[in-house]
Amino acid sequence: MPNSRLDIITSVSYASTKNINSTTDDYRNLLSIASHLKQTQENGLIFYPGDPSKPLMLTAYVGASYMYHIDAQSHTGYKIGINTY
Repeated sequence: MPNSRLDIITSVSYASTKNINSTTDDYRNLLSIASHLKQTQENGLIFYPGDPSKPLMLTAYVGASYMYHIDAQSHTGYKIGINTY
């Protein structure tokens, strides 16, 4: 997978578990990830719109249910996309 930022996948996955009761250290870790991304911008993916008059938009949808299901398991889903509008 060229240019797909596998260098941050573990850090981002761990950081996403800290969205409740996060600490100052968790915030510093997020800033560290952001700093790494800024310093290594050339490693990212580059997307070009088919029509230059239509900008690319990143959209993300997240849904979660806690203790709603009979099996007493929480379920989370997400969808991330890049679209033109």
